[in-house]
Amino acid sequence: MKKFDSNNPKIAIFDVCGTITKTNNTTDFISFVLKESRLKHFLFKLIYTFFFLLSTLRLNKLFKEDIARIVFIKFLKNYSYNEIKLKAKEYVNLLYKKDLINNNILDIIKKEKYDKDKIILISASIDPPIIEIAKKLGIKEFFSSKLEIIDGKYTGKLKLDLLGKKELILKRKLKKINFLNSSFYSDNIEDLTIMKIIPDSRVIINSPEKLKSWKKILKYDCIKTEFIINYNDEKEKSFSKNDVNSIDKHNSFFIYFPTLYYILSRFHRVGVIELFLKNILPLSVFIYFFSAEINSLAQSFGLVFLSFFLFFTFYEIGGLINDLYALKVKGKDKTTSRIKKGTKINFKLFLLIRIVVISLTLIYLKIQNYHPLLYISFMSICLLFYFLHTIADKKFKILTFTSLKIFRTLIPLLIFIDFINLKEFFVVFFINDAPERIYSHLSKKYSFNVISTPQRFFIKLGLILLGILIYSITKDIIYILLPTYLLIIDCLIYFLKTLLKDKI
Repeated sequence: MKKFDSNNPKIAIFDVCGTITKTNNTTDFISFVLKESRLKHFLFKLIYTFFFLLSTLRLNKLFKEDIARIVFIKFLKNYSYNEIKLKAKEYVNLLYKKDLINNNILDIIKKEKYDKDKIILISASIDPPIIEIAKKLGIKEFFSSKLEIIDGKYTGKLKLDLLGKKELILKRKLKKINFLNSSFYSDNIEDLTIMKIIPDSRVIINSPEKLKSWKKILKYDCIKTEFIINYNDEKEKSFSKNDVNSIDKHNSFFIYFPTLYYILSRFHRVGVIELFLKNILPLSVFIYFFSAEINSLAQSFGLVFLSFFLFFTFYEIGGLINDLYALKVKGKDKTTSRIKKGTKINFKLFLLIRIVVISLTLIYLKIQNYHPLLYISFMSICLLFYFLHTIADKKFKILTFTSLKIFRTLIPLLIFIDFINLKEFFVVFFINDAPERIYSHLSKKYSFNVISTPQRFFIKLGLILLGILIYSITKDIIYILLPTYLLIIDCLIYFLKTLLKDKI
């Protein structure tokens, strides 16, 4: 590193959360600390979800302060200084271990150490994790929000809060610095005030949505700055991190059981819960109330469950063929497989078990006077489309992918075609997997605008208002109850995702 030039110092300033790390080092660190107490951690996640909903509905703007942050910090009350210091060190080590550090930003820091006289970190996050991050990077000077300590224990309050005050701190602490010779790196839109005083500012872009937001803001503020793209667009849209290499030698035995291949390779825990709460459960209630041929809720639930079981037993045959093909041509056309290389799979056994299970299920449905011919016909067409999707050129995949998502929505409903009318069938289609969800699948894989979580909540609120309008005409309360139920489930699913999918 260069020797500090007191006459004309040049500094490089880096934001931390979202810039150096892929985490929010206040909420994620507090969550990490609380994991030793299941009750406290559960309560923290519950409150986190509540404040997220307030933020989604823009109700957080009614408060002058960041109430959520104040409440979260209170969870650290009575923890000792030494205990939090040790936890901060463990937390930062895990950031590196779990690849939650932006390595390309670390490369920039190394370069700036040679080009500038000093490197400074600035963050509104609480100081314990920021201190350890600075140590890990060999950076001596940093500014962060400071927690209050009395008699060696944290009080759950802030002694110094940098939120919204970064610019003031820099001007006060760095009076001799010529900002025209300095540089600044941040992903935070709130740091726009600093970018106005440091012309050589770089914006870290962590998602396509952030890129659009920044372009719009910078256009109105007339600030020229450089973007550093910090995400792999193609990989982000095509696969979730949980999907890639999700089938390996440790779980390959279980994939021979019908539906488990799809659960392990695509649904995972949250997906199964979501399927049950958003599809199977509301459909069971709906069919029970609208069909004269269904005598009990248990009968309705059994039929709905069997329909989805039969569908995914069919559907995962195409899924495995697709993944085996992807494994075979890995590296070509950016194809990625959900099967880890070296995993042995007996496809003949996999297929034989499904043929037997599907045949027995169809015989049972026939004995019970259901007519599965339409179901079999559409499922056969669906598997044909899955095969075409596997071998199709990239430009045709959007057509096959869209068709598969529509089939996945429609086919499990065909069991009920004989005993609900078309109007009810249309309503069931929207319960099972509304066009909004089909679009969400497409937006993750192709170049569409992704529906954000807040937008998804507003869509549900819009459907409730539409349901109220339809109710005023039809007097059928189901049009209000269903979107209301789905809104509640969306809230619950978000909570489960935050509870089950901690970064740290």
